[in-house]
Amino acid sequence: MLDRPHQIELDLYAKLRFDWCDKVLTTIDLFCGAGGLTAGFKLAGFRCLYGNDCNPSAIETFRFNHPETHADSREIEVVDPRSVRQMLNMERGELTVLTGGPPCQGFSINAPERFLDDRRNALSYPC
Repeated sequence: MLDRPHQIELDLYAKLRFDWCDKVLTTIDLFCGAGGLTAGFKLAGFRCLYGNDCNPSAIETFRFNHPETHADSREIEVVDPRSVRQMLNMERGELTVLTGGPPCQGFSINAPERFLDDRRNALSYPC
């Protein structure tokens, strides 16, 4: 029995949407949090190979939600892309989509207070 009642329809949608493509559609999710973005891409027929988030609770939830994906809880600044490609046995340029939700609290117009010197700002914009 399926845990999720609509899984059959979602699997059928993904098959119909991408049955013309013989290439495996892949993602890597940076700043993955609990895996919401990965879940959306999965519903569209993509396979997430790797997720990274420095929040231990978030990555624990990501692992639960996406047990088939390698989950990494290190700070993004110490992650070496070459090592990740080697671990995934992936050639340069083989990835379909790089996804992510970098932190924006320091500069978002929706934040109650902006901090232009917030170190997290440099994770999405080169300084």
